[in-house]
Amino acid sequence: MSTIKVNNIENRNGSSITIGKTGTTVDFAAGTTVDFSTNSPTLTGVATTNGITEADQWKLTTNAGVGAGSYLLSANWSRQTGRGSGYFGTGMTESSGVFSFPSTGYWLVQFQQTWEAGAGVTTNQISSYIKYSDDNFSTSNTATESFGNITQSGDYESITISYLLDVTDISNQKLKFGGYVSAGTNYIYGGGSVFYTGVTFMRLGDT
Repeated sequence: MSTIKVNNIENRNGSSITIGKTGTTVDFAAGTTVDFSTNSPTLTGVATTNGITEADQWKLTTNAGVGAGSYLLSANWSRQTGRGSGYFGTGMTESSGVFSFPSTGYWLVQFQQTWEAGAGVTTNQISSYIKYSDDNFSTSNTATESFGNITQSGDYESITISYLLDVTDISNQKLKFGGYVSAGTNYIYGGGSVFYTGVTFMRLGDT
């Protein structure tokens, strides 16, 4: 095996350099570092999986009163701000409780919902769920749901659920958030600078 020792390889004519021939395997020695950070070259025709490029948080800005039955949180959403919070990337968009993704990829979605039991409440079953649609909410299905109980007036209870979503169509794949309470008048706690009820979105990588 021959060894060629050089510091730089440059093209003689044209704008491309070909290493090897069709079917050639190019091996890198153990401990080799291939550094793309200095000049940020463009890779074409190479399948890549990016790291986390999007992270965003949205919260409920005021208490939502709910009676017996199912409900969706369709109003009073705002991006989390203050107290060191922030987001990076393009960020999510929201309209009437419908959340849209800025890009395709694998997304981790975490929904935290804090309950406050209303006056006269004894024992109520509660739940939190994520609704998923792949047709821009012409139809939808529950993607994940978790249950709990509040036992008396003034009680607080928090439920947190997560879902990993493969987003391939940002025009149609969307989410809503809500839950269920078995009886009485209760409140989903929101408002102020504290993240009581809200959603965290994180893009983990390419689809």
